[in-house]
Amino acid sequence: MDKIQHSEGGSKGPAILTVDCVSMEFDGSKVLDDVSFRILEGEILGIIGRSGAGKTILMHLLRGIEHPPSSGRIVYHLACCDSCGHVALPGGEGRSCPVCQKMLIHRDIDLWNGDEFWRDRVMHRTAMMFQRTFALYGNDRVIENVLKALDDSGYPQDNAINRAADLLDRVRLTHRMMHIARDLSGGEKQRVVLARQQAREPIMLFADEPTGTLDPNTAHVRPFHAHRSSAGAGDGDGDHVPLLPCDRGGGRSGTAARGRFARHGWPAG
Repeated sequence: MDKIQHSEGGSKGPAILTVDCVSMEFDGSKVLDDVSFRILEGEILGIIGRSGAGKTILMHLLRGIEHPPSSGRIVYHLACCDSCGHVALPGGEGRSCPVCQKMLIHRDIDLWNGDEFWRDRVMHRTAMMFQRTFALYGNDRVIENVLKALDDSGYPQDNAINRAADLLDRVRLTHRMMHIARDLSGGEKQRVVLARQQAREPIMLFADEPTGTLDPNTAHVRPFHAHRSSAGAGDGDGDHVPLLPCDRGGGRSGTAARGRFARHGWPAG
């Protein structure tokens, strides 16, 4: 039995993502069957299930990579700037664009069947941590890895070192920031990857088995929850960045069997 769980902690805003009757088939076999749910601004959603249950495929569909769904829609609800193409969380509707100062307006973006321009903008503002893939600059220091991610995202250089140090502090790696990345443990590398993804200031972070290489004590720290209070600096997104970890969750839950999302409710106990 697979579960989709929603955290009840933190403030909630409007829906940022709607998954509407999504199915996915491979060689005549249904991996996802009529899956529907919503993710709210500020919500943490965990997907739990056995290997081969379709968790990673679902996350790839939500991120907009690889193959489109066989049927159904994945729609992002965002505040967008028609002038420069900036996209922000839906709560930013009516505010000034942080890039060009024009007004942000509401836009529903169908990820797989809509305008390619807005699809690209959504993908630019989301981030994904792939399953057990570190993708670090192994010969560089830990802080240099984060600095490169900040530079790629266009973060101002005059404050980049302070920002990189803050990101590493949030994942509890301050003591390792001057170490060479290849010398870190698997769990430490995973946390550097998280810091690099946070550097992109995403509106949504997808994490496939994010705590798979962490020891129990480090996993208990729940560094991925810390992401919500650090992302979005500079464009008003603040504490409302949704997080989709593909290995744990808590609070309100829904269950699915054979790829079908079955029900919502509170888990027993």
